[in-house]
Amino acid sequence: MGKENKEKRAPPARVVPTETKPEEASNTKIGDTPTTKGLVDDTVIKAFTDFGIPEDLRMSNLKLFLGFVAVSLALLAQFWPHPRTPMPFPQAKPLYIFCTVIYFTISGVLTLLATFYEKETIMFTRSCPKVKTPLRVNTRLPRFSADFHVSVCRKDNDKELISKTFALTEYFEEDGKFHPDFLLEDMAVFLKSLKLD
Repeated sequence: MGKENKEKRAPPARVVPTETKPEEASNTKIGDTPTTKGLVDDTVIKAFTDFGIPEDLRMSNLKLFLGFVAVSLALLAQFWPHPRTPMPFPQAKPLYIFCTVIYFTISGVLTLLATFYEKETIMFTRSCPKVKTPLRVNTRLPRFSADFHVSVCRKDNDKELISKTFALTEYFEEDGKFHPDFLLEDMAVFLKSLKLD
């Protein structure tokens, strides 16, 4: 068995910049689908905002608020009425039941939002001069796949306006180094084909 040539190489047909800013240098391990999808999703969102389509953060803010309430209830149950002298167990039982029920209710609401409303959506947009109607941006990266799919549809329905499948090999080197600039270039071309009435 001969030694394989493990020389690092850039994605095909692209010129790698000689100096990479620290915030642009991102790495992942081959086969680490969640990390790879996170890097790609962040770059897709940046492509939309760079193109002049603003992100609608209301859903993210709602989820953060609900999470804050759930954590606050856990702290309330742990330290009520005073952090140094919390209520002993038998007397605190109604408080524990109340906080637990509300906590799991909030967790259920967040799960339902993620499962049935957000689905594969990574970004909701606001209307703006470029796009008169709010949109939802969906991405899909099956486990161990070399391709990821980006689709754009109106926020109020699931009918795709545009979609495209991108090859990860165009943006990741063999050692897992990610080149977001390459994806931003291709996303800019993709977004120019977005036409709305």
